[in-house]
Amino acid sequence: MQRRVPDIVKITKSLLAFLKPIPKNQPLPISRKALGRISSVMMKMIWICLLFVFAFMAVHLLVCSGPIYSHSSESVHNVHNVHYVDSSGRNFLFRGGLPLTQKHQVFNYNGLKQAIITAGITAGIKVPNDFFIIDVNLLNVEEAKDRERIYVEQQFFKTNPRLGFIQVWGMVGTGISATNPSLASNRDYLGRNLDSWLCDRLSSRIEILRQWLMGSSWPDSSVTANLPIVIYVHCVAGCDRTGEFIGAYYLRYMNKSWEQMNALNQSMCPHSRPYHCRNYRADQWYCLWLNLERGLALNWQKEFPCSGK
Repeated sequence: MQRRVPDIVKITKSLLAFLKPIPKNQPLPISRKALGRISSVMMKMIWICLLFVFAFMAVHLLVCSGPIYSHSSESVHNVHNVHYVDSSGRNFLFRGGLPLTQKHQVFNYNGLKQAIITAGITAGIKVPNDFFIIDVNLLNVEEAKDRERIYVEQQFFKTNPRLGFIQVWGMVGTGISATNPSLASNRDYLGRNLDSWLCDRLSSRIEILRQWLMGSSWPDSSVTANLPIVIYVHCVAGCDRTGEFIGAYYLRYMNKSWEQMNALNQSMCPHSRPYHCRNYRADQWYCLWLNLERGLALNWQKEFPCSGK
């Protein structure tokens, strides 16, 4: 809204300047001489047309030129599927769904804050009313709809840098199964070098996420130490891509077994469905990586149901 007001003012000034009478004894510009030869009826028609154009452009600037980025205290609609994950000191980690409203055109700042506080209460955690948000967006910039949603979030934090920061880490999962017998000869090599071929780069990004939660290696200089930090990890439904990323965090830092992690992710999907197979397979590879590189003993070979292909 604030960006559109100067445009409307500019149009208004231009129109008034054109219609403003010219002082006597001052030479008329060519345009006014030409208009002086037009009948008064024609002049009125021109003015009406100009006013119509002005009104149309004002409405277009106010309504049709894109999303309005607002965090006003209008009716609050909570963001869906928000859950507490972990905390360290004054910093918190949550997972959930898309924090947009009004057909994905507005960042639902108040709704997100309320959903986070409510999810904290449900988990027995007291989250302060004011906090700085690190928005970890897992949407895929190559998909048109996701790209538009990312843009809305980016613009919100660009306009409101004191409220938070966005980090885009697109998750796509993988179609390669770690249990495929044809991979037996090079499975360990692929497992040890996971980030070299898995686009989601779980092995490095989970470490970064942990550093942020612990209060170090902030992703941006705008992160302030004066407020508690809430890291909010999300995709659209808070189930598949979020399940992959937070599922990996469960395995690495919350001592969850492969079986427990799958059960948790399924419980947080709509209608308790298993999370998507591509994301499930990425986590299975991450399990193998944890066994090979971090000395864990996760039962990654055990298969669980997943959705899709």
